[in-house]
Amino acid sequence: MAFVIMFELSLGPVSWVYMSETMTENGLSIGVALNWIFTIVIGLLTPILLNKIGGYFFIGNGAFTVICGLFCLFVMKETKGLTTQEVSELYSREKKPLSNANGEKGSYNALSEEK
Repeated sequence: MAFVIMFELSLGPVSWVYMSETMTENGLSIGVALNWIFTIVIGLLTPILLNKIGGYFFIGNGAFTVICGLFCLFVMKETKGLTTQEVSELYSREKKPLSNANGEKGSYNALSEEK
């Protein structure tokens, strides 16, 4: 029960919300499948690894949590307040100028900094 509480209060739900905002239907289905597969693998391996290496197992979990936090901080882009089209343009390979909610044109990076 403590795991569920800590998972829900940390970065756990971020992947679900972020996937739904940034991916197409095909990408979302692959992302959800991979998320569930890795959840099952972690659930199956955790008791085995706890028996083999004991409490040191949590050092690895902590390291992955720090890596995940840094990934969220530096790689994932803010999508709050953006329309679906703006999110699509944010992740497109072509760096086109985006317009903000007021219809003003701005540079690719300026829009994400404004919001």
